[in-house]
Amino acid sequence: MTRLFSSLTHYLRDGDQEDENNRRRRGSSSGIAAKDGTKTKGLSEEEVSQLLAQRPALLEAAWNLLQDKDWQPAVEKGSVRVLSQKSRHRTSGKAWRLETLVNLSADRMFEEVWDRVDQQPSWNPNLILSEVVARLSPDATILHNATADTAGGLIKARDFVTLCVRDRRSGVQFTGGAAIETALVPPETKRFVRGENFPGCIACLPVTSYSCTLVWIMDSDIKGWIPTGIIDSAMANVIAQLGQSIQQLASKILVKEKRTISIADDDKPSS
Repeated sequence: MTRLFSSLTHYLRDGDQEDENNRRRRGSSSGIAAKDGTKTKGLSEEEVSQLLAQRPALLEAAWNLLQDKDWQPAVEKGSVRVLSQKSRHRTSGKAWRLETLVNLSADRMFEEVWDRVDQQPSWNPNLILSEVVARLSPDATILHNATADTAGGLIKARDFVTLCVRDRRSGVQFTGGAAIETALVPPETKRFVRGENFPGCIACLPVTSYSCTLVWIMDSDIKGWIPTGIIDSAMANVIAQLGQSIQQLASKILVKEKRTISIADDDKPSS
């Protein structure tokens, strides 16, 4: 925990030197959807603008969560740490924070978090669905994901619709997000119970050129009449498993990309 916050403080200390052109570029997407790479079918221009207008507040909430030190240890397994604190958005329940050191660069790890978010079910066994239903701009999407049954079937499958945004500050790439309602994804009461994500954050903090600390913060109301103790126990295990899955993903990527580089080197003509 101390190492992580020391690292973050280092980047915050240099925050005033952030590339202003980069900030202006990202800020410009707050009001108008970009033409390239967007997918807004089913949404009016007014709806897109209203959603994008939420981006600054979501980013600020995410950044504040990242710096928050009011966390208590819950689970520690190797390089995976799970921490928790009382939810600030509900009368009961906890917010959760995953920290894990990953042997990938921060930029490479962030690709998996943002660019390949729809592939998460392939490596995260707790997810059965992850779909970008709308891409409002290069820095804002609407994500629909769903979890598998957990706690031995006591907690049935849930789904979530989240407005996700991203930014880079002080050398740290991060996302923010929170639940929204949209006609693009009506509740599927027969298949899922619709949960609600309160403001969260995913960040990749550079450690070296080839490693980063991934921080994943979530505060989810899964709804239903389930005792808080059961939910908390299940969430601690789910998030610890998420950390282990991220480690396994990073290892596979590392092996694959090293192999690709090796093959490319072998194909070079000898001098």
